[in-house]
Amino acid sequence: MAKHASLVGRPETIHNQSTLGALLVRRELAAKAMFLLPNGFLLENEPLAWHFDKPLVVIEHGKMPLPVASDPMAKQSEAVFHVLQKDLAGRSKHGQLREAKTSGHYIQRDQPELVTQSIRDVIRESAALDTAKLRR
Repeated sequence: MAKHASLVGRPETIHNQSTLGALLVRRELAAKAMFLLPNGFLLENEPLAWHFDKPLVVIEHGKMPLPVASDPMAKQSEAVFHVLQKDLAGRSKHGQLREAKTSGHYIQRDQPELVTQSIRDVIRESAALDTAKLRR
């Protein structure tokens, strides 16, 4: 029997809420590309090869909550999440990884201006790309 690696954890296990939506989109796109088994798991060592050409902003928190900051497992998880978020941002040639330097888990509460600006940037960049396509 093949071993499997989970692509998307349950929402309560994801440390950064801004990542949840992106991971769910990632799972859906991967499933469409036939990378996932019916149970939602990725075959072990199966690369995710999807890319897209739309603007994308991935926001990661900059500080760990104090209760978990000294936990070695939490530090390892943070390193893994950073790699995954960097990978996600790199899936678009217009992707960006932004750090919410003063935010913990709730970026939308701690730095709403960063979230709002990121949404505005995606809308503006999408409109610019659409305009450029129309000119061709």
